[in-house]
Parts: sequence; C-alpha cells; structure tokens
Amino acid sequence: MRAFRIIGPLKGEVVEQKVYEIKANEVLVRVGACGICGTDIHIFKGELPLKYPVVPGHEISGEVIEVGSEVQFFRKGDKVAVNPNLYCRKCYYCKRGLVHFCENWKAIGIHLPGGFAEYVKVPEFLLHKVPETLSFEEAAFAEPIACCLHGIRRLEISTGDKVAVFGLGPIGLIHIQLAKMSGASLVVGIDLIEKKLKIAESLGADYTINAGSKDPVKEIMSLTEGRGVDKVIEATGSPKVLEQALRVIDYCGKILVFGVAPP
Repeated sequence: MRAFRIIGPLKGEVVEQKVYEIKANEVLVRVGACGICGTDIHIFKGELPLKYPVVPGHEISGEVIEVGSEVQFFRKGDKVAVNPNLYCRKCYYCKRGLVHFCENWKAIGIHLPGGFAEYVKVPEFLLHKVPETLSFEEAAFAEPIACCLHGIRRLEISTGDKVAVFGLGPIGLIHIQLAKMSGASLVVGIDLIEKKLKIAESLGADYTINAGSKDPVKEIMSLTEGRGVDKVIEATGSPKVLEQALRVIDYCGKILVFGVAPP
C-alpha cells in the first residue's frame, strides 16, 4: 500500500509498504477520505514533540476491509468514521469517564499510523458506523465536528446569546454553524481573509469583520452597545487574538480557547 509519512521537520515522502496486520480486536479500514488538520501542519513543521517518522491524518472515514477474530460489531463493507484518540480505559481519568484526559493517551495520526495512507488499522471500540447516505468526505468531518460540539457544550450557549468567533478556518466555520444552531441571536465572525468571511456569512454568520482593515474590538463593542458578547470562541491559537477575546467578553461571559497556541 502507499502511505505519506513525515520523516522530519518539513520533510515528507510517499512510500510503498506492507498492508498492516491486525490484532484480534482491530479492524482494517480502507481510507475513503482524510481531512488535513492544523495538527498535521504542526507535525510537518516540527512544532510538536513526537517521534518521526509518522503517518499523519486523524480525520478519517473509510470502509471496513478486514476484522479481527474478536471483533463483534463490524463487518466487511461497513462504512465507518474513526475516533483517533486511543485511551486505555484503565487509568484514573478513564475510569471516571474523562477519556480525553487519559494518562496513557495515544492518537492515530500522531503516535500511531494515520489516515494519509490507503489503509489504517483501528481498535474496534474507536469505530463508528456511518449511514450510507453520507459521503466519505462528509463522514471525515465527524472528528472535528465532535471536537467542536464538545467545546460548544462546555461553552453553554443560551438562546439569545451574542457570540464572536475569532478565526474562520474549518474549525471556526464549524463553530459558526453550531453557535447558530444553539440559539445565538448574533454570531460575529472575524478573520483576515475576505474569502473566509464570505463563507462564514453563507453558513450563518450575522456579521463579519476583516481584522486586517478594522479593529475587531471596536467593531464588536459597537455592535453590542459597548457591552461585549456573551461567548467568545478563539480558534486561531494567537496570543494577540486571545487578548482581543478578553477585551470583548461581557461580564459573566465565557471564552472557549480552542486554538492551539505556540509553545
């Protein structure tokens, strides 16, 4: 099979390698689609502490090709989406249902071979069946949307809330839609690229701000009669933008720090 692997900072190669052999509790998935996440870019640039080489890609959908002898709920031909977070189910946090804080956490596409390949092997408990009505490309969004949903639930957007979303990459655009679906009366999208602002408007943003030509703090305060917004979603990872988020949040408001800031 072919796979793309990162062998060091700013160094990658396409290689031919053997198809993975699966264990009794694992499933072999033929990759149908795999999104390119900001994390993959950080890996490629050498900005994350990990061991090279690595096959990146963790936003994965595909088709089941082979199942291990102990697999119970999946069969060859099933369309699936992958949860890339391998948690141990035994540590202090896993036993309390906080699997995202697993003390032995590993991730497909970071520590284990990911979806930038023709095939990926996955423990059964990390697979989710996908309706045939969804395309592989749509199903690959299951992972980033799940992350955004978790953030939105922690943010607790109420009907009528005013929400600002800083950064309109794929994650920010997902948050725009989820904020509107959660009942926000005003959703403001902020970015430096005009094309992204137009997409945000098409996906439900009520107002957009080009931070390259306007001061987002002044604009947001003007929109809210000087009070600021109830909720802010910071999806850039920029310390400067986080400072702006703090300046536009109203009393008793909440900020979701979703972007990954540099070390």
